[in-house]
Amino acid sequence: MLQSFCSMPQHRGILSLALILSFSLSFLSPPADANPSTHADSIAALVGDESKLESAKTLVLFGATGDLAGRKLFPSLHKLHQQGMLGDSFRIVAASPRIGEDFKTSLRERVSTLAGVDVSTASWKKFETLIVPQTVSFDDQASVERLKKHLGKGRSGVFYLALPTAAFEPAVIALSKSNLVGNTGSAAKNTLVFEKPFGNNLKETRKLGDATKNIPEDRVMRMDHYLGKQSVLSLMSLRFIDKRLEGMWNRQYVSRVEISATEKLDIQGRGGFYDKTGAMRDFVQGHLMQVLSIVAMEAPGSASKLRDAKAESLKLVQPIDTSKVVRGQYQGYRQTEGVNPRSTTESYVALQAQLRGQRWQGVPFAIESGKALSEKRTQVKVHFKSLEPGVARELGVSPGQPAVLTIAIDPKAEITLRSGNKEITIQPTGPEIKEREPYERLLLAAVTGSQGLFAGRSEIEQSWKILDPVARSFRLNQVPLSDYKRSSKRPRGAKKLFTKARPIQMLTGKTGKTIPSKKRVRPVSKAAKRKISATKKPSPGRVRRLR
Repeated sequence: MLQSFCSMPQHRGILSLALILSFSLSFLSPPADANPSTHADSIAALVGDESKLESAKTLVLFGATGDLAGRKLFPSLHKLHQQGMLGDSFRIVAASPRIGEDFKTSLRERVSTLAGVDVSTASWKKFETLIVPQTVSFDDQASVERLKKHLGKGRSGVFYLALPTAAFEPAVIALSKSNLVGNTGSAAKNTLVFEKPFGNNLKETRKLGDATKNIPEDRVMRMDHYLGKQSVLSLMSLRFIDKRLEGMWNRQYVSRVEISATEKLDIQGRGGFYDKTGAMRDFVQGHLMQVLSIVAMEAPGSASKLRDAKAESLKLVQPIDTSKVVRGQYQGYRQTEGVNPRSTTESYVALQAQLRGQRWQGVPFAIESGKALSEKRTQVKVHFKSLEPGVARELGVSPGQPAVLTIAIDPKAEITLRSGNKEITIQPTGPEIKEREPYERLLLAAVTGSQGLFAGRSEIEQSWKILDPVARSFRLNQVPLSDYKRSSKRPRGAKKLFTKARPIQMLTGKTGKTIPSKKRVRPVSKAAKRKISATKKPSPGRVRRLR
């Protein structure tokens, strides 16, 4: 079987991967001479990397006076510095068009109020000495030029754009004009970091990608904090380092996959922003497509190839069938301040995706995200039809029993495997993943140059290729907008996407051929059979045979 599989040209390149997940029967198997440790070590270095910053580096933070900077970025940088991860030569340029001499005073108030940072400590006071406020406007090229004084003499830069999407292109143009980012000389050593969202549709995303075409892709980092979450790294460890579930990660064993991100809270005063965005752009495209790609992708050749592997998995997603899409809006949404009273923006969306290819053909991937629902829960559920003997023994059940693997992301990160009333907690083998807030982990990766935990241009564009037609169907009202009560589990119609598909009943006709029945066949009771038998007249042919 393996020889016939290897003879297919389209699979020869795949078989060179050392950590490829094995298939049985007609499914993919690793080559006999593969050395899994090569790729396992590479992924282990990614998920467990805690390298200190050794070289002199300057982080230029655009949007330093914004909410994200006060709530997440400065508190995370403070923790990293407190732990000795950034080094004493590290510098932070707080850049904004309007920044005064009282910036550090206002920063103390913001991080204290928004993030609960104790700014009276010696560690905060020492951290403050790293910060240099500077007025910078992309309309004033001279102000951008003045950033050069913080670089040079072996000191490279990281330019972090914590800005609205509309400001990305002017920022890239201004930084490129001053040769602060690019593909030649000292500019090629500098890194550009974008904060999501990376455009609101495929057209905007491509336009932004074109603006960065002269910057090496490995120097462009697109920040999605979900990729820095502990449980997402555990998922990577489970897939590419831990061997227990490797042989079951395919259509032979998996019946369906569910990816959910639901919240009890409503849009909470974010009406103006959310009404222009909606659940699909806010969460499905921004976060859950990343999770889908990690669940579905083949093993990357190395940590540096992780972005390419995720993009390839998204290319396998077939066009979404709008009959398998549900959108909803919770009751009272339109009364929120900042929301259009006639708004059709969805606060809930669910869709079912199908993938091509040997691994996942025929396995439905159900994805949902919504506000004002019954519980706060972000998780991945992999439903297994049966278990391999070794896994079944560990769980204490028979191999033929179905089971559910739950990778919980929020509010509590853990991985469990359950079959019937038996459940075990799975701790993936591999390096210990240090407990960190996502922004801490990703900021450290950005300044040390580790790109594996950032989204690539190709995967973002691919996710928009999948979702743009769905967004268009919303605008054309081709997918009905249903309302739902607060604290519902999910809107009407969405349940069908998250339940086991009903098996097709097969009937036998007079010719002996099997005929699929669209309706469920209800079993006939013994009493009903006797009644039918008593009232049924024998056919003439039957009577003749009896004579």
